[in-house]
Amino acid sequence: MGSTGLVFSNSIASALNPFPTIAGFAGSMFGCLQILGGAITSAILASIPETTQVPLSITLISCSLVGVVAFYKVKQAEI
Repeated sequence: MGSTGLVFSNSIASALNPFPTIAGFAGSMFGCLQILGGAITSAILASIPETTQVPLSITLISCSLVGVVAFYKVKQAEI
């Protein structure tokens, strides 16, 4: 949790960098997608009957893998 200030500020700056003329709109879309993603993930997890923490760990690992794949896809598109 100590480094979230560094991670979040850099991710927001990187997300807004390609859109300098519409930074307000891009920032609001970035925030909206973050909240929407969290809400959808929470709704899915809440609907799963769990007795252990395995569904939560699978979800966190899946979200991490989706983020890594998206990062590499964006980097390939830039080259």
